[in-house]
Amino acid sequence: MFSALRQGSTIYILEKEKGLVLKTGRVATYTSPQFTNNIYPNNTTPFGFINITVDVDGKSVEFNNLPANQNIAPYNGGMTVVSESKEAITVPKGQEVVAIGEDTVWVYGDL
Repeated sequence: MFSALRQGSTIYILEKEKGLVLKTGRVATYTSPQFTNNIYPNNTTPFGFINITVDVDGKSVEFNNLPANQNIAPYNGGMTVVSESKEAITVPKGQEVVAIGEDTVWVYGDL
């Protein structure tokens, strides 16, 4: 889960703007989970959001409002996928990430 990240943790970033590009970065800074004041349906457990700064390709990149109780999340309008797990983010060549579900990357094969 993103809430378990610490300085130096590995982060995987899948960029989809110009094809599929998988990058690896390291957490430089992180915040503790920040909880919202929303009412949660069906008595579900509230979850917080964290902000992290990642060093990737010699640059610092900020990812804000990542769900603390997940290990993968869409970002930048879905054009970027951020994950703490390479397995959760890796897709076979020739497939495209089309949606994110709970801990699952849905792919469309044989493009």
